[in-house]
Amino acid sequence: MKNRQNPKPFVHVSFCLVVTIIALSTVLPLVTAASGQESSVEPAVTRLPKNQVIATVTVGSAPEGIVVTPNTDYVYVANAGSISLSKIETKTNTVVLSIPLSYSPGSLAITPDGSKLYVANYYANSVSVVDTTTDTVTTTLALSEGPSYLAVTPDGTEVYALCNNEEADGIVAIIDTATSQVSATVNVGGFPQALVFAADGNTAYEVNDPAHDVSVIDTA
Repeated sequence: MKNRQNPKPFVHVSFCLVVTIIALSTVLPLVTAASGQESSVEPAVTRLPKNQVIATVTVGSAPEGIVVTPNTDYVYVANAGSISLSKIETKTNTVVLSIPLSYSPGSLAITPDGSKLYVANYYANSVSVVDTTTDTVTTTLALSEGPSYLAVTPDGTEVYALCNNEEADGIVAIIDTATSQVSATVNVGGFPQALVFAADGNTAYEVNDPAHDVSVIDTA
């Protein structure tokens, strides 16, 4: 049996206790009136700062995973050190709730409708499901190996959990969001690191390390 390698998302170089907010530029319209002419709309001279830090939000210890709700009202942060989730209100850039967990969290993923938040518990070999209406854990699904990365399909029907097993032959556990049960597994080899879906959701691309390759998965 080969020695287990720690996935890159869980290597702590240092403890970071803040979330940084960066703003994009916004052009505000300016209405001016010329003498004897109708009013016209011109770009305003004043702009908001572009790509500059506008806020720093203190969260729990060793923050790792982070997601924004689809309606952009909130940001959830997984705090691996303090074993909790921080819920940030984007309007005020303040933490409005700290959600205690039973296991050290890592990667996060949220359904397109924003109703369910999925939390990867690598060291507990499980995925927890959080109801974002009540901000409580409704169920925790046991997996054969620890999940290091989560991704929700574009239609929100499934969650792909990238897991590493003892033989360095990684798998993708596919979770049905309606039942919170594993509906299938895909052997990908190596240690799976990250995964993205095509816009139509029919294909997934998954990165393997140290296999030096990308697995292309037919999801249809």
